[in-house]
Amino acid sequence: MKKNQIILSLMVSALALMGCNSTMDDKADVDSSFSMGTLPTISVTSTETDGLSVTMNGTLSDASKLLEVGLRVSETEDMADAVYWDADDVEEDFTAVAKRLMPESTYYIQAYIVSKDNRMAFSEVLKIETPEVTMGPELLDGGVYKGSAVSVFDEDVSYTCEFSLEFDPDDETKVTIKNLDPYFFENGMDADAGYNVFEGTMDWENMVITIPMGQKMGYEDVYITGLEGLEDGDDYDDIYIDVLDYGQRLVIRNPFGPSADDGFWELYFDGIELLKQ
Repeated sequence: MKKNQIILSLMVSALALMGCNSTMDDKADVDSSFSMGTLPTISVTSTETDGLSVTMNGTLSDASKLLEVGLRVSETEDMADAVYWDADDVEEDFTAVAKRLMPESTYYIQAYIVSKDNRMAFSEVLKIETPEVTMGPELLDGGVYKGSAVSVFDEDVSYTCEFSLEFDPDDETKVTIKNLDPYFFENGMDADAGYNVFEGTMDWENMVITIPMGQKMGYEDVYITGLEGLEDGDDYDDIYIDVLDYGQRLVIRNPFGPSADDGFWELYFDGIELLKQ
C-alpha cells in the first residue's frame, strides 16, 4: 500500500512541475511580446535659447518603438530637480521646447525617450546659459495664460481660467484682455462670440495690469468687477494683475467676478496664478 502511495505522490509532483513549467513558458512568451529589444539612440543636433525658453532639435534611430520624446531641464548637472517637456510629435527628427526659464541663468538640459515597454533613455547632459531679456510688450502680446479659479460661493467648484493679452501697437500701456471671466468662458460666452472682452492699462514701472471695474460682459446687464477683499465692509474695486517672471506668470491680486444689479453671478478668490502656455 505504501509503495502505491509513493508512486502516486511522484506522479502528482511530476504533473505539478509540468504545469509550473508550462506557466513559466507562457509568462516568458507574454514578457517577450512586450519587449521592444534595444532602445533607439538619441542624438541632439542643436539647441537655442531666447532667455525664457530653450528649443532642442534631435534625431532618433527608430521612433516606432517610442511613446514619448522630449527634453528635461535642471538647475543642477545631476538633473536631480529636472522638469520634463515632451515634444508635440514622436518623430525621428524631433523638436522639444522647455519654457519658463529665467534670463542670465545656467541650466542643464538632456533629451529623453520613453519606450512602449516603459523604459527610459537619455542623451548626454548639455549646459546652457540664457541671455539677458528686455521686458516689453513683445513678451506679453498674444500670450495665453492658464490657471484655476475657485468659487467663493462653493469651494468645491473650480473653473479653468484661460485668457489672452493683446497690446495696442500704438500705445504699450493699453492692453485687451480676452476671456478673463472663467464662468462665462466655460459656458461658451467667449471673445470669439463677442463676449468677455475687457480693456486694461499696463503700468510698466510696477508691472501691474489694471482692469477698471464696471466694464460690460456683453451679456444683458452683466459687468466685471473686483473687490478690495472678502471681509465685511470691503468695497468694489478694479481688478489688478501682477506680471511676474518676465511675463511668464500672472497673479490676479484681488477677488473678482461677473456681477449685475442682483449681485455677483460668480465670485473667485484672490491670488489666482496663471502660467504662460
